[in-house]
Amino acid sequence: MEVANIATRLDGTAYYVVALKKTPPFKGALDLAWNKGRVSADDRIINQVIAGDDEQLVTALVEGHHRTQRGVYDLLYRALVACGLHTRNAA
Repeated sequence: MEVANIATRLDGTAYYVVALKKTPPFKGALDLAWNKGRVSADDRIINQVIAGDDEQLVTALVEGHHRTQRGVYDLLYRALVACGLHTRNAA
């Protein structure tokens, strides 16, 4: 999974792009999302994501507090929820 901050707001929240590869090698999830046209950039900065799911990749948009305020585990949890992992592994 790779996460990229695309916007930070004045209230301390931020928007993040999440790219989650389903199969190894897991490195390069954002590159794969770029090659599939699922993320776009303006002046070399990622600024938009098309949320979706296919056989190789899950992409999503996450909104939440900046990682320096709530920590990386809160961001990781939000990213996994945005990718729909909670529905895939229902107990």
